[in-house]
Amino acid sequence: MLEKKIKMMLMAIIQARLASNGSGYGDDLLGLMLEACLTTEQGEKRDELTLSMDEIIDECKTFFFAGHETTSHLLTWTMFLLSVYPEWQERLREEVIRECGNANPTADTLNKLKEVSTTGLAWIPLSTCDYCNIHNLNVFITRLM
Repeated sequence: MLEKKIKMMLMAIIQARLASNGSGYGDDLLGLMLEACLTTEQGEKRDELTLSMDEIIDECKTFFFAGHETTSHLLTWTMFLLSVYPEWQERLREEVIRECGNANPTADTLNKLKEVSTTGLAWIPLSTCDYCNIHNLNVFITRLM
């Protein structure tokens, strides 16, 4: 049932994009994929898609669920590393309180969070992260920087 709902929802989105061919297909991954499916290597327009509707739907599901899982893993590791390094947790908390006060963060205040936004997981000193060294997670953390 859920599979059918997701498929119908994605099909409606894709068909709406295809119907708006005069204004392009969008500037996101779906729009780029549709553009590629309807353009020859010479840049000419095709009359039909090079991928089937099911293939396009499968690609959309892959992008969505892979992105969701990646974000989930990143947040889990961030929480883990903050719990391992409480001094950094306190340092980042102080920056958030200093810039945001008791208010919810806005786009403007998020831009002011230099330590939080520019360091990401890089704020964990890799040389002191024994867990990371033992479990070979330096590559994972370095890729996030």
